[in-house]
Amino acid sequence: MGINVSRVKIDNLHINNYNDSDSSDSEDETQNDFSGLIDNSTNVNHLIEIYYKHYDTKYYLKYPEFATNKLDLDKKHLENLPKLGERTRENIRQWFIDSKITFEQIIFAGW
Repeated sequence: MGINVSRVKIDNLHINNYNDSDSSDSEDETQNDFSGLIDNSTNVNHLIEIYYKHYDTKYYLKYPEFATNKLDLDKKHLENLPKLGERTRENIRQWFIDSKITFEQIIFAGW
């Protein structure tokens, strides 16, 4: 028995407004739509907007700590963030800008 790789990828992508249905076709469609956005992104500002619009809020609000730890970024950029329970999507978008995280770093850190 093998692993359904497309399902594993979908489970690991925290897509905002993901509609969990029994249809594998709709899951593949969601995966392909999102992958296409990332694949066609050519600059950090576009990638930040994709994350802002599509990343599941539960994970998006924790992304600064996740990326800072994974990429060994300067923790000083975390100091200006509101506490987790008080954060907004706009706070995180501003963190992306203030931290000067690169396109390559976002891609490396992953979703």
